[in-house]
Amino acid sequence: MLKTVAAVLVSAVLTACVISIEPTVPPSESVFEPGLLGTWVEAGQKDTAVVTRDGEGGYLIDYTDQDGTGRFTGWLGRLGDHLLLEVRPVLAETGASDAYEALLLPGHLLFVVTLADPEMRLAPLDIDAVRETLRRDDLRTPHLSYSENSIEGREQVILTGTSAELRTWLRQVLDRTEVLGETGVWRRVAPG
Repeated sequence: MLKTVAAVLVSAVLTACVISIEPTVPPSESVFEPGLLGTWVEAGQKDTAVVTRDGEGGYLIDYTDQDGTGRFTGWLGRLGDHLLLEVRPVLAETGASDAYEALLLPGHLLFVVTLADPEMRLAPLDIDAVRETLRRDDLRTPHLSYSENSIEGREQVILTGTSAELRTWLRQVLDRTEVLGETGVWRRVAPG
């Protein structure tokens, strides 16, 4: 199970990541886009994602890469002109003790998404650009930054603000700075 949680944080070919503790897409502001449903393959890669509907407005995402498969929940939401996809791991029963499972935090990973059937583009937040942005007095938000001792030794920025603080900060940085990382291009190979 810990490997599955780690896969969330390093998915989409991230070697460093920016996650949040709180959601940036609250359920009350989520939107459902049927064009996200289906089986997707990352261009030039073997990674796949099977996206199905989860409840009223969310998604279940089975993401498979060379290390295995992880299950995620996801939500779409608008923030200004940006369509955001937020994913977090589904913490399934691991067979581990309750104390162990209580320490697993479902971090939220955020992408700016562009859908143009049969293609989807996902751009995560770039850790270096986010760190630089967080150094500016006018663009700060509560956060923690780890260079060592994070999962598998990867760098992390963990945004610790409330949902409202995160949305205010994202609205500013998505419109004022280049904080997006390398865009992954995915192609739908089967409808949902």
